[in-house]
Amino acid sequence: MKKNWKDIEWIFKADGALRAIYILNSSISDWKKVIAIINQKYHVNFRNSDEGNFTKKIDDRLIIDYLTNRKKTDETKLASILIGEIRLNCHFFQDDEIEFDINPKEINSIKDFELIESFMYDISETLGKEVILKYDDLDAEIPLIKIHVNKGIDEVLSKHEIEEYWKNKD
Repeated sequence: MKKNWKDIEWIFKADGALRAIYILNSSISDWKKVIAIINQKYHVNFRNSDEGNFTKKIDDRLIIDYLTNRKKTDETKLASILIGEIRLNCHFFQDDEIEFDINPKEINSIKDFELIESFMYDISETLGKEVILKYDDLDAEIPLIKIHVNKGIDEVLSKHEIEEYWKNKD
């Protein structure tokens, strides 16, 4: 169903916080699938901080090794994925959680939203899992957008629902 920008623009109102796309309860197998689809469908800038160079593909072997064998002193890896003019940053923090952050200032229209939504659909369909978008600095208990292709879920929280949530949380 086509969404109305007036109903969702509040989600991307610049407020100092990033928005983040998460796939929770992930595995190394999920990481491999996500890296493969990103490398196949999207424009990528991947910086291997160990070597200091940028490549147009995420090095899946390097990332899987990093996720499974890294030490706390290892420098974090980062990939930037361009979707239209929107930059998603993929952080390789944990093997059991996949995360992309977005600067909400880059989402200014229904077209921008549809690019993000399409990306979320791609990931959900690839993994057969739920993909959520939320405020980056809050727990995943309150997803602003939730997509699970296999279960037919495509939900966007309304501004009224988030206001009620915060009112009842206190």
